[in-house]
Amino acid sequence: MKIQNLNNATTFITSKLDKIVLDPWVVGNLYQNSWSAFPYFENYKNFFDNISHVLITHFHADHFDPETLKLINKNAKIVIPNLKFNSIMKKSLDELGFKKIIFLELSKWHKITESLSIYIIPPLNEMAQEIQLYEKFNENNNIAIDTGVIIYDNISETSHIFLADNSPYDLNAFKEHTKGLKCSSFWFPYNGFAGDYPLCYDNLSINEKKKISLEMSMKREECNLAAIKECNPEIVFPYSSDFTLHGPYQNDFFKVHDERFYYKHKYAERVEKLSQTKALALYGEDNVVFKKNSKTEINLFSNLEQKKLRNPKMNTLSFPEVDYSVPIIDEIKLSLKAMFERVKKYNLNMKGIEDWFLCLKTEKIIFNLDLDKGTVSEIDNINENNKIKKNILLLKSTEQILRCLMQRKIHFDNAQIGCYLSWERHPNKFNKSLYDALCFFHI
Repeated sequence: MKIQNLNNATTFITSKLDKIVLDPWVVGNLYQNSWSAFPYFENYKNFFDNISHVLITHFHADHFDPETLKLINKNAKIVIPNLKFNSIMKKSLDELGFKKIIFLELSKWHKITESLSIYIIPPLNEMAQEIQLYEKFNENNNIAIDTGVIIYDNISETSHIFLADNSPYDLNAFKEHTKGLKCSSFWFPYNGFAGDYPLCYDNLSINEKKKISLEMSMKREECNLAAIKECNPEIVFPYSSDFTLHGPYQNDFFKVHDERFYYKHKYAERVEKLSQTKALALYGEDNVVFKKNSKTEINLFSNLEQKKLRNPKMNTLSFPEVDYSVPIIDEIKLSLKAMFERVKKYNLNMKGIEDWFLCLKTEKIIFNLDLDKGTVSEIDNINENNKIKKNILLLKSTEQILRCLMQRKIHFDNAQIGCYLSWERHPNKFNKSLYDALCFFHI
């Protein structure tokens, strides 16, 4: 069984007559051009020959890129975890011409080929990274989408855990899903730099952001090390954390985030020392072949230049055209009303949301959304809210981007990943209900 990791979570598994690609993304510039693939690899097309299966862990574009999917033959079977929000992928796959789309149940083994079986690990990261800031959290309030998979090859008799972006914060759940498994390799996300916190929070200084980012990286590392100890793999592979950021915060990116947690080859060296387990970072043609009886063949061809190579093109962010015919305050009122209707429809617990004002600042106007009363008004500055003891989440953007979000031309979650929205939070505490609700803030 041969495994290759081209970039980010794009991983190729070859066994007998089968060739699976996990989470394909090598081509598209994502999230309004705010992301490009890293490291840059020109000769990617040959990797996509003879694909029998495509396994997509969740619908974020860096795991489900339509431009990359165009490289794959339309007879390939598409395998997707059966989570309610993953259904949105089917329309795109139909439009791309894929006919064999399979949704598989979580927490079960599924035989997908003569030699390969997969087990889908449910989200382990519902509590994410701001647990110390959480208020009024309810465990039933969950729209987590990140799944992982275990792949078993009956020819080499080896098992491999691929977490994609599913960081193992819930170690007890991780233990339950991997209990009794003889793990040959463990693939895990090694940074959380795809998130907009703390990078895009303007009420924090660079030093405060740097401190928070490092604390978050260390917390993720602590959980990954505990998972490595638990599953005791022969080799560990940091992956699913590679991208180049463009846009308003690209110059602050390395001021805020520690490079030790950015470059995959550097992190492999770090985690090997910390875990006392062999660790590798794969690039391009690099591959590891797993054989029976714990025998492995390691083939490393990449050089240091390849590990740092960026796309020579600098991306300019691009946003869809929007309809300006409806006054923006009316569009905000409609979106707010629809948001509450949707969270009720999906039975999401909104505990604590009533304690917040959501303020939306465009080039000219600040709108104040009272999430208790469900009202919208114009204000001169957010300090007007100080008269009422409520928390404030301020979103700063252009009218075009705000209308894109409300007209559903951009998804809120993708905008956060793209790191082109600016925020302030007063005080700096995190209400998960509020952020979950914002995913449904559109007409």
